[in-house]
Amino acid sequence: MKRFFLIFLLFCVPFALFAQSEEDAIKKVVQGAYIDAMQNLGDLEVARKGFHPEFEMLLFREGQMSKLQIKDWMERVEQRKANPPSTPPNITGKFLDVEITGTVAVVKLELYRDGNKIFTDYISLYNFEDGWKMVSKVYYQH
Repeated sequence: MKRFFLIFLLFCVPFALFAQSEEDAIKKVVQGAYIDAMQNLGDLEVARKGFHPEFEMLLFREGQMSKLQIKDWMERVEQRKANPPSTPPNITGKFLDVEITGTVAVVKLELYRDGNKIFTDYISLYNFEDGWKMVSKVYYQH
């Protein structure tokens, strides 16, 4: 029985550590590029590294769906940074779930402003040669 348990640990622990490190890498990309850079008007170079150039956000408003390309979204953030609000944004995120299958991941994330939930996001990522990149997002505005 002890031998079985030892063999089980030898196979499962490395996998669990690998999965945790991948989850941590995904959370780091989402936190840095999306929450810190895009939502809180931080370093857009960090955002550029965390978003794939073909990233699209799908918007659903008043029964109509539209798309927002990352280049257009970044232009909006650059405009907000050029004319910053009197009170800087203070957006925080709560990671609800990170699902990873091979080279694809989906993150379920809640965003809060001043303790109030404002969005629930579903962000898709692929793991490219240079790391995890966000490729799409859908969301619900609370």
